[in-house]
Amino acid sequence: MNLYFLARCFCLLLLLLTAGSCNIAQAVDAVTRPDPEIKAKYEISDRTTVVIVDDPGSHVNPVRLRREIASSATEKLLQRRAISDMIDPRDAFQVARKLDKPGDPVSLDDIGRAVGASQLIYIEVIGFGIQQGPRGLQPRADLRVKLIDVDGRRRLFPADDGSGGSFGASVSVSVTQQELQSIGVDRLNEAQMELAKRSGVAVARLFVNTKYTPSGDPLLGQ
Repeated sequence: MNLYFLARCFCLLLLLLTAGSCNIAQAVDAVTRPDPEIKAKYEISDRTTVVIVDDPGSHVNPVRLRREIASSATEKLLQRRAISDMIDPRDAFQVARKLDKPGDPVSLDDIGRAVGASQLIYIEVIGFGIQQGPRGLQPRADLRVKLIDVDGRRRLFPADDGSGGSFGASVSVSVTQQELQSIGVDRLNEAQMELAKRSGVAVARLFVNTKYTPSGDPLLGQ
């Protein structure tokens, strides 16, 4: 039983003590109705999977933040039990560095096969940075995501339906100054790390159902 559920029950008790009988049914419905849920964009198969981050524009520096994005996505998918067998992203980074050659980049299929993956989550970084605004740091990341079937040498998600999906599913992540303050982040390197972690989680949520509170925050563990 999570803390959010206990808090809702406590609110229900207060409402019942203070509300008239005609409002009791409304109070019960407000607390017991299902939490808002956003469905996964694609129902991913439980097959050996690896996450790869590609940053052709060199937006993400230092490089370890790219690994953090991949690791965060990996951890979330494992935590939500969407996939039971995931390969350490560091293995994919090492293979890519080893096989990549100037003018002859290694293919995603080759990376996936080299690390023993059946499918591959490819994350392309379009933008990643921290702006210094009038209210403090303003982190934002823009990504494109594809799911590749390594065995079948084809793209699984997004579907190539002529709507531009061949470029990948767009994912945008931002962190407000209020959110940074609430977790005690006030330095540039800390904000970069937080943005990298949230970017990975946002990618994972493409493939899992996510429940949210009425205020729009993901429930604990989601």
